[in-house]
Amino acid sequence: PYTAELTVPYLRFRQVSPGQTYTCGVTETNTGYCWGDSFVGVLGNGDEDTGQTTPVPVAGGLKFRSISAKYLHTCGVTTDGKAYCWGDNGDVGRLGLGNGWVDGRVLTPFLVVTTQRFESVHVGAWFTCGLTEDGLAYCWGEDRYGSLGDGTFVPHRGVPTPVTGGLTFASITAGAQHACGLTAGGLAYCWGEGVHGELGDGAEVNRPAPTPVQGGLTFKVVSAGNGYTCGVTTDGIGYCWGGEAHGRLGAGPGTGSSTPTQVEGDLTFQDIATGQTTTCGLTMEGAAWCWGGLNLTGSLGQPYSDTPESNVPVPVSGGLAFDRISRDGGSTCGLVPDDIWYCWGTNAWGQLGIGSYYPVAVPTPVPIWGQR
Repeated sequence: PYTAELTVPYLRFRQVSPGQTYTCGVTETNTGYCWGDSFVGVLGNGDEDTGQTTPVPVAGGLKFRSISAKYLHTCGVTTDGKAYCWGDNGDVGRLGLGNGWVDGRVLTPFLVVTTQRFESVHVGAWFTCGLTEDGLAYCWGEDRYGSLGDGTFVPHRGVPTPVTGGLTFASITAGAQHACGLTAGGLAYCWGEGVHGELGDGAEVNRPAPTPVQGGLTFKVVSAGNGYTCGVTTDGIGYCWGGEAHGRLGAGPGTGSSTPTQVEGDLTFQDIATGQTTTCGLTMEGAAWCWGGLNLTGSLGQPYSDTPESNVPVPVSGGLAFDRISRDGGSTCGLVPDDIWYCWGTNAWGQLGIGSYYPVAVPTPVPIWGQR
């Protein structure tokens, strides 16, 4: 009988971005993959009807530098700095397809209408922001809350518009309706919706232009969530501000804060990641800790019966050490030193990439399917 050797390629992700009901990632060969709920075409594989419980390639054969997932749309930057978006453009222009088209869905990557070349893109709930290779921020989509940072409150813009103020950023982050940028010197600025205190400027009002975060802190990481923001200072101390729902600020019992409030405990962080009701931080030793809730979905990385929710950090079960951490919506993913990504939290739409929709809540990190 004839025999043949079958080579099965393994996936090795350099970046993973969990969204609300789906997840996307970029491999070491710059190929984009998505998995989970395919609603409105967010997976970018040409289908909006069939969800995927394992990674499937994004259509078009593009070589991505990074991909950002959120709620109803996805965007990525190719290795040559071009921005592409797909999913639901809604009536706000968040895909960046031009001011003449602000409705409809795109099921595969579509080139954003701009001459800018981007280092990264960051997807919010109803808008998108990109950071150019020169450190300039551009945003597009809904602007009723000032989320675009261009100094106005227009209904929407369908093309990238420069953020006002002349600031250059080392990184930017997009939450539900607000965004933040971090300068090379570690100063944090936020803009957009601020009614929960998520801008950190001591007020609870919307701001259409970058506003400095109060407190005189210098940050190495800032992450914008749904109605709140967290950051890690250059000396590794975690701070959060905004709406307090379910303890996601990590500051113990209390209400929200419009200025940075220190996360409780003696932990020293290297990274922090926000979502809707849960925040996770990565210590200098690589241990993952989470706080907030609702842990019914396993978002804290602990069994629900043990910790339904927590307003202070609790350790993620499993004993893994991580090099990086990423989260949004109801799930979190982390990269271990041997280049394997693990995820935990809600799996109701298959967004953990484990080959099944069940269990719907995974409180212990599990590897994404297809990695070696």
